[in-house]
Amino acid sequence: PASMKAESIPVPATPRRLGMAATNIVVTQAWDTDAAAWTDLSRTTYTYNASGKVLTSVTEMWLGFWLNSLKQTNTYDVNGYLTNSLLQTWVLLSSLWQNLSQVNFTNNPNGTVNQEITQGWDNMASSWNSSSRTTYTYTTGNKVLTSVTESITNGIILNESMDTYTYDLNGNLTNSLSKIWVNSTSTWIDDTQANFTNNSDGSINQIVSQDWNTTTSQWTNTERLTFTYSIATRTREITHNESYNIYPNPTRDRITVISDNKTLKANSYTLTDGAGRSVKRGKTEEGATSIPLNGLPAGLYYLKLGSSPNQIFKIIKE
Repeated sequence: PASMKAESIPVPATPRRLGMAATNIVVTQAWDTDAAAWTDLSRTTYTYNASGKVLTSVTEMWLGFWLNSLKQTNTYDVNGYLTNSLLQTWVLLSSLWQNLSQVNFTNNPNGTVNQEITQGWDNMASSWNSSSRTTYTYTTGNKVLTSVTESITNGIILNESMDTYTYDLNGNLTNSLSKIWVNSTSTWIDDTQANFTNNSDGSINQIVSQDWNTTTSQWTNTERLTFTYSIATRTREITHNESYNIYPNPTRDRITVISDNKTLKANSYTLTDGAGRSVKRGKTEEGATSIPLNGLPAGLYYLKLGSSPNQIFKIIKE
C-alpha cells in the first residue's frame, strides 16, 4: 500500500564504470518556514570499490560551512564479504578522526554471516572493548533461523536476546519470535512475536503483532496489518532496484521490511541512531524481514538496506 510507504531519502543513481570506483553524495535538508527555503543539514559522501561495494561514507554537518562529523569504513575479504565496519567521529580540536565503534564479521563459506562482534573504543586505554556478540544459524535454504545476542562487559558474556524465525514448506516467513534472557532464573522468556499469513504466491496477507503478558502467561494482540495488492504489482518482474515498505512506522517494538514486489532479496541491513551510531545489524530475508527494536530508546533511527545509499529509510520508535 503506497500510503504506508516509509520515508526514503532519494539520491541519483550511482554512476558505474567497469573496473572503476564510483562516488555519490547525499544531502539532507530541512524546510525553513520563515525563509520559505530549504536549508542544508548534512551531507554524506560515498566511495566504492570496483565491485560497487561501499568503501567509505563521510558525513558532514552544515554550520554555515561543512564540518566533518562521522566516517564509516568497510573492509571486505577476497570473496567480497564484509569483515569489518569501522565508525569514527571527527575531533575538532585535533582535526583528526577518532575511533568510535566497529563491528567485526565472521562469515560462512556461502557468504552468510556466522557471527558479528560489536566493539566500542576506549579513549583512555586506546583499545577496543567488546560490547555485544550476535550469532546466527540458518535453514538449509540459507534463511536466518535464530539470532542470539550476548552482552560483553569486562570480559563477562551474558545472554541478552534471542530471535527465532519459522517458515512454511514454501520458505515463507510465518512467525518471528523475540525472547529476552532473565539472569535470576537463567531462562529465556517470551517478549514479542509477529505472526504472518501468506497468499498462495508467497505475498503477505496479514501480520499480527503480539506482546507476552507475564501476569496471565498469554499472548496479547497489539496490532494487525492486512495487505491488498494490484494485479500489476503481483505479476511484475523483479528488478535490481528494489523499492521497500516498512511497517509499522512509527513503531513500539519491531518493524517489518517488505519489498514492493513481495520478494526481498537476501541482503544486509544496518540500523543507526540519530547520531549515526550503528545499533543493530543483520540479514534480510526473502518475502519479509522482521526486525525487533526491543531495548532501543525512543527516537529517530535510519535503516539502511544493502550497500546502496538510495535505500535509506527513516524509522521512528515511540
